[in-house]
Amino acid sequence: MYSEVDDQIIAQGAEAIVKKVKFLGKVCILKRRLVKSFRHKTLDENLTKSRMVAECRSTAKLRRYGVYVPVIYLVDFNKREIVYEFIPGETVNSILSRGQFKYYDLIAENIAKMHNANIIHGDLTTKNMIMCKGRILCIIDFGLSFFSTLAEVCSFIFTLIFRTKLLIYMF
Repeated sequence: MYSEVDDQIIAQGAEAIVKKVKFLGKVCILKRRLVKSFRHKTLDENLTKSRMVAECRSTAKLRRYGVYVPVIYLVDFNKREIVYEFIPGETVNSILSRGQFKYYDLIAENIAKMHNANIIHGDLTTKNMIMCKGRILCIIDFGLSFFSTLAEVCSFIFTLIFRTKLLIYMF
């Protein structure tokens, strides 16, 4: 089905491991959700599946709303894996760490599109934003996303992100 490009882990969080793989001749990203041994097995399986479904639904809906997100090529619930399009670029976090502030308009525009789609990312950090060539922003990792029509939730998250980032880089 796919072959690993190398054994290098691109990222590892509490929920998943991310690696580069070859799928149908293309370099792609494999996201493999981790088994949580501290949880009851059935609970862990159900929670993992529901998060994978939410991630796929959010990603598909956001593409329709004009948010650049990676294409999903394959979902395997039994293996807890999603194969995504590989997005070349640099995380916004690493760009901001160099003191470059020129992307706030793009970030705000994409967050607004996301919230217009009634999707809350759930882990919206600058590490989950990739700046591609041509000043195109790609938002990734919708594993904790959910749907909400509450304007208060959207505006609170938006305000929190920008106040925090501005404070961090001002001092």
